Amino acid sequence: MLNTTLCYIEQDDAYLLLHRVKKENDLNQGKWIAPGGKFQEGESPEDCVLREVKEETGLTLTAYRYRGVVTFVSDCWEGELMHLFTADGFDGTLTDCDEGVLKWVRKSDFAALPQWGGDRIFLDLLERGAPFFSLKLCYTGEALTAAVLDGRPLSLPYAPAALAAVRTMRVIARVRSDFDEKFGIPRQSGLVDALRAQVVFEPPFRNENALRGIEGFSHLWLLWEFSECSGHAWSPTVRPPRLGGNTRMGVFATRAPYRPNPIGLSCVRLLSVRRDAAEGPVLEIAGADLMDGTPIFDIKPYIPYADCIPDASGGFAQKAPGAALTVDFPTALLSRVPAEKRAALCAVLAEDPRPRYQDDPARVYGMRFAGQNIRFFVRDGVLSVTDVEAE
Repeated sequence: MLNTTLCYIEQDDAYLLLHRVKKENDLNQGKWIAPGGKFQEGESPEDCVLREVKEETGLTLTAYRYRGVVTFVSDCWEGELMHLFTADGFDGTLTDCDEGVLKWVRKSDFAALPQWGGDRIFLDLLERGAPFFSLKLCYTGEALTAAVLDGRPLSLPYAPAALAAVRTMRVIARVRSDFDEKFGIPRQSGLVDALRAQVVFEPPFRNENALRGIEGFSHLWLLWEFSECSGHAWSPTVRPPRLGGNTRMGVFATRAPYRPNPIGLSCVRLLSVRRDAAEGPVLEIAGADLMDGTPIFDIKPYIPYADCIPDASGGFAQKAPGAALTVDFPTALLSRVPAEKRAALCAVLAEDPRPRYQDDPARVYGMRFAGQNIRFFVRDGVLSVTDVEAE
């Protein structure tokens, strides 16, 4: 199986693309694709993408991200494992490429250009800030016949109605947090105030004027996407975990992620606005219930006189969750956790990160937090940490 790279270089809401019209017997003939190519002996994905981008464009990448892997299966060509990158920092001047014509193409115009069917899937994931993913694409000739995202089949053609509205919205920022997976994230915002996170704006929105006056507010509303649920069908009824996972409620009476429009809403505390030379203004926030890389669609101030309703009814969620667990965290293990992360980690564990319907005292769980795997079990109201493993 071939190992290759592909890199979508971004600037001013456009991608640098290669119109493959120069090379004879090119399986990508006539299509618009990003720069990239095959591994050379001994190269890592990063080595390869840096070399290929330099060779094909003349640019040297200075800021790039490894976003996912795409496995191609075809009845006509050799299998391929493609390592997918995005980049928004580079030096140098564009040069001619012997494989095609380089052109900056606005993201809004790309969908109308000739491209592989599967490209639309991973481009959609990239645009919505999906965390690192594994995508399998199967082709018969040039026809896409199957797509599997992180082990789950996707419906084809890839145009889920649940994402139609989202596609008209622009990602203005992404969250940077200590959670790179869903397990362990607090069930609601504000439950663990000790958690720290950042809102990092996308390059087109790194404008100080857009934040003028925001520091006068103590709390903010974040409108964001359930990016882990992209491509999945919604259901009119769901089983809320707090009801034991057996009782069905209407999706609009819950905060379940599998919705017609997979949009979430969180209230967070604004700590400060940090000015960063490379990333522009960055919002430092507390109490977020968000995974690293979560796409943000909008930010609004929390208005106490309008947003706080003390006598509101909460339906089946009227009462706060049960009493917190006692956390037994041996000093020798806690010392492996960075000092500034310890209070937040202990508070997250005290909230009981297990699914509500699981209560097996013999089961050992693993929760990834701040680059470490925290292993623990729960018995008689006590959560006992058994190991802290560096990832």
